[in-house]
Amino acid sequence: MTIARLDYPQLPDSGITDDYHGVNVPDPYRYLEDPQDARTQEWLRDQALLMDAERASWSAREHFSDRVGELLGSGAISPPYIRGDRTFLLSASRASNLPSYMSVTQMIYILIRRPLGC
Repeated sequence: MTIARLDYPQLPDSGITDDYHGVNVPDPYRYLEDPQDARTQEWLRDQALLMDAERASWSAREHFSDRVGELLGSGAISPPYIRGDRTFLLSASRASNLPSYMSVTQMIYILIRRPLGC
C-alpha cells in the first residue's frame, strides 16, 4: 500500500514579529486568528477541498460509520458516582436520546430483568 502525498495549501508569511522582553518571536500566521481575513478564508476553503477529496477516497467509511452507530446504539453506563451513602450511575439506552441517573439498586433490578443491548 502506498500513501499518496497530499498537496496541502500554502500559507504566506505575515512577516509579524513580536518582541517579548528583548526576544524576537516570529508569528508568521497571525492572520489565521482573524476569520474575516481573506487569506484565512482562502486557506480554509482550500483545506476543505483537500479534505473532501481525501474523504471521497475512503472506501470503508460508510461501513465504519454504520458499525460505530451500532456500537453506540447499544446503551452505556457511566462509572459510579458516590454521594454520601448512595451510589448513582448515568444510564443511556438506545430507546431514549436522554441519559438518566439511576441508583445502584435500581440498576441491579433492571439488569437482572433486562440486560443491556436486549
